[in-house]
Amino acid sequence: REMAKKHSPEQGSKIAKSGFKNEDNISKKINNWETDPEAKIWLKEMGINISKIKELDSKTSRELGLGNIKSDVIVTIDGEKHGISVKFYTANFNQLQRGTVENISKLLEMPLFVTLAMKKIVGSEGHQPQDYLQDVELKLLKEKRKNRFTQNQSETIERHKKLLIDEFPNNQRTKIRNWFDINKKTIIKILLRGKTAPSPQWFMAVKHNNGKISKTKIVSMENAINHFSKGEICFSNAGVFYIGKISMQRKSGDGGRISGQDLQFKIKPEEIFSI
Repeated sequence: REMAKKHSPEQGSKIAKSGFKNEDNISKKINNWETDPEAKIWLKEMGINISKIKELDSKTSRELGLGNIKSDVIVTIDGEKHGISVKFYTANFNQLQRGTVENISKLLEMPLFVTLAMKKIVGSEGHQPQDYLQDVELKLLKEKRKNRFTQNQSETIERHKKLLIDEFPNNQRTKIRNWFDINKKTIIKILLRGKTAPSPQWFMAVKHNNGKISKTKIVSMENAINHFSKGEICFSNAGVFYIGKISMQRKSGDGGRISGQDLQFKIKPEEIFSI
């Protein structure tokens, strides 16, 4: 598995703004469906008989004042609402969810032992190696890392004051893996659909090249959930945790801010084109 790409806070803000603009553009195209060939294709892929549409209105969740929900665009067709989660990307990745361990724990209803493990993985205050390991254990851990990683990688891990998942005792690692395995489908449903109504019934991947849409695909949320649920629970040497086809890791970056200790979930939207 490749290393995840990192962004500065300024880049992150720019990406968020471009994402909002993208949602606006998608909504505008749907509103102009009668003259927009792409929008007609999307509606047909949603199972809409466009010859029978009497009234259509598309708005972003921001326009509707619905806050941070998973339905980025909500299309009302003859009184029936259709929520669409829009995933914009240039390189093949998209941030699906990000938050503090406490907030992610509540969202996914993690048991205490998983929550505590996640705090060690991100290096939260009070859950850093020096807080629970003896000096001799810390020294041994440092030596093992020197043998596994380059000097730069070792220094980064030390700076983040985190514990990698494969550095947990075997019994703890197995227990954590088993919880994610048992709850994998539920976790992925929450990450993709959220818990706040209106939940999206559709998942749209939108690829941009040089500021222009190069290709799109829309699938049912059920198909998207089934697709991203494929695969086992595993983790990389670099500390990236894989839940099916969704990756979870310490966010890092953010100029050393505490927000770098957030948990971040990512997907590869391009995979939707294989469905």
